[in-house]
Amino acid sequence: MEVNSKAHNSFHKSTLIFGIIVCFFALLIAGLGIWLISLKSSGKTEFELFGQKFFSENVGVSAIFIGAVILILAVRRISKSLDKISDNYSKTNYDILNSGSSKKSELEAAAPDNDNDFDPRIPM
Repeated sequence: MEVNSKAHNSFHKSTLIFGIIVCFFALLIAGLGIWLISLKSSGKTEFELFGQKFFSENVGVSAIFIGAVILILAVRRISKSLDKISDNYSKTNYDILNSGSSKKSELEAAAPDNDNDFDPRIPM
C-alpha cells in the first residue's frame, strides 16, 4: 500500500491548526463574558441557537454560553474528522486525500471478473 504521507500529514496539521484557532476564539469569547460579568454589565439578551431560545439578564452570561457552545462543537467536529480520516486511511487502499485516483482494494483486485452478483464492497 503506497501512502502519500506528505499530503496526509499536512491535512492533519491543517485540521489541527484550524481547530486550535477556533478553540482559541471560543475561549476568547468566554473570557470576554467573564470580564463583562465582572463589570456588572446588564442588558436583556435574547437569541436563538439551534432552535432553542436563550434569555439572559446579563450579556456576560450569554457570551460565556456562546463561547462554550462554539468550543464544544469545534472539539467534537475536529475529533470526529480526525478519527474518520485516520480510520478510513488505515483500512483502505484508497488515497482519501486525492479522491481522483482510484486504486483497487485487495478485495476488488481478488474478485473474479465474471461474477457480477458479488460486490466486494458490501459486507456479508
